[in-house]
Amino acid sequence: MDATSFIGARYPNREQLLMTLAEAGVPVRVYGRDWSGAWQDRLRTWRWRTPGLPSGRDLGRADAYGVMAASAATLNIHGDQDGFTIRTFETAGVGGVQLVDRTEVSRYYEPGVEVEVFDGADGSDGIVEVTRRLLADPARAARMREAARRRTLAEHTLTHRAAQLTELWPV
Repeated sequence: MDATSFIGARYPNREQLLMTLAEAGVPVRVYGRDWSGAWQDRLRTWRWRTPGLPSGRDLGRADAYGVMAASAATLNIHGDQDGFTIRTFETAGVGGVQLVDRTEVSRYYEPGVEVEVFDGADGSDGIVEVTRRLLADPARAARMREAARRRTLAEHTLTHRAAQLTELWPV
């Protein structure tokens, strides 16, 4: 897929960021019931309008992994949420190129090598340039995919997390 994908809930900051990309001519595709134009999703979310972005319905886990791996890049947008979700590790683990809105991701991945980071309180500062650079250099994107996947499998699986938790409770 030649588009930058986003899979998740539709919040104002996310919508603004994705509209910024689309208005700059960066191809995007969004997934989830809050984005979908399907009549079933409009009914169950009590809304009639969509943001007008290319969209798909909710995805099951396997399909979401496939979309992340096949996308030119995948956005991981946190906004004012604390910490990182499992999506941070899932995207890298399936070989997706990840664009993250938090510099603190450097605790887990090397920015510019394993993930791309963009700044800005609303997430829009620099995102267009970062995304365009990735789209223009498929070889670099391929290196990032492989580096992130390799690091995830070496350091960030659920087995690794369980071992860390076990260390907190000595027997």
